[in-house]
Amino acid sequence: MTSLPLPAADLISAWDSDHHGRLAPLTRSEYTRYLRRLAADHDLLVVTSFELRRFLTNPSWSASTKNFALRAIRSFCRWCVLVDLRSDDPSEKIPMAKVVVPDVRVADDSIRDALIEACCSVRDRAFVATLFGAGCRRGEIVALTLADVDLNAATLRIPKSKNGRPRTAPLTPHAVKHLRRWLLERRRMDTGADALWLTQRGTALTSAGAKMTLRRVSERAGVTFSSHDARRAYAVNWLRMGGSETSLMAIAGWSSISMVQRYTRMNSQELAIDEARRLFGTT
Repeated sequence: MTSLPLPAADLISAWDSDHHGRLAPLTRSEYTRYLRRLAADHDLLVVTSFELRRFLTNPSWSASTKNFALRAIRSFCRWCVLVDLRSDDPSEKIPMAKVVVPDVRVADDSIRDALIEACCSVRDRAFVATLFGAGCRRGEIVALTLADVDLNAATLRIPKSKNGRPRTAPLTPHAVKHLRRWLLERRRMDTGADALWLTQRGTALTSAGAKMTLRRVSERAGVTFSSHDARRAYAVNWLRMGGSETSLMAIAGWSSISMVQRYTRMNSQELAIDEARRLFGTT
């Protein structure tokens, strides 16, 4: 098949338009970035498997980055074959790079309690409790408004997840208790702002401000902690108590079961033993 003299930008735009709704917006955006990078040096309609392999050997890329770029290329090449722009898929036989999965931390209740004890304000205690008690990303919690919080239902409304879809996150009783205290404190500030989290000046807490606050609290508590440690803890506790992986995916805003496995990998043996005890009725 003779390739059509179509500009790379038009090809990528057509691919992107055809995948609207099939891929998460952020994924499409990142795929597009790698396709443009490939198109800077190669004709997308005649690029060979050898050229793709050479493109993917970028020494500055990690194995995960190479695999992400390869998935972008595969999606594009398969689309080209589907719409008769190419007769072959040069990415088809290129293997994924081997990724060494690093150990990840999972913060337990003792770390949560140490962090809360090290907080200097009602707001910070509520923020830490919400991190552990909602399973949300730090940015999602920072962006909450008053309208997103329903303490009667013990839920948070996340207007937009990382996958582009809204979701509802249930809160633990511990998080509800601290949020209730913060809302009473916040009511006295009466700034008219919609943001759930306010600074002492009455302005909305920023992502950078929340990150700095957590860093200072961690230092005072003498623990190593990141907000994702709390998210992993929520996932592990959910499964330990018998919650399903499907429901956890919906609550956490994940579109793939592999994310559940990634977040709970370090505790998989412990979770399996807990499940066996429930099944066999042993203690």
